[in-house]
Amino acid sequence: MKSNRIIFIVLILLLLPVLLLSETWGDFAGKWVMIPDKSSEISLYRNLTVDFQKRGDQLLILEKWGGRRSFTDTIVIKTNGEEVEVPITNRVFPTNVFMGLSMPVGSFRLVKGQWENGGKTLKIEMKYHVRGSQCMSPVNSVHSFRIGN
Repeated sequence: MKSNRIIFIVLILLLLPVLLLSETWGDFAGKWVMIPDKSSEISLYRNLTVDFQKRGDQLLILEKWGGRRSFTDTIVIKTNGEEVEVPITNRVFPTNVFMGLSMPVGSFRLVKGQWENGGKTLKIEMKYHVRGSQCMSPVNSVHSFRIGN
């Protein structure tokens, strides 16, 4: 009887992180349409949609900047704070198209994501270089996606 109770407790402890993780994924899954007045600068594109898709223990994020003339950026991250390399395959730097900056195709972004605020905020940190007219410069950026106010 006591061994059954111990096995039951161990199973609950093993399944608890999975249940908590699935709750977080469920809140973020699907396509988000950014509200320009409540988002950071979307610039030339005027609209941005972000599609979150669960892929095993990873999160696929598709950002579509613009409508007919659009740019789509795709990254796959882990949400446990582990840093991953994301290849740069297009020179477009969509967050500030008028700054004269471009992404160096063939290099990588170092990206890590983690849940905060009890799973209601996804914080994504990126480190990469951009090409300017004078030189390559390092950039560190933080993207926060939050459910609710």
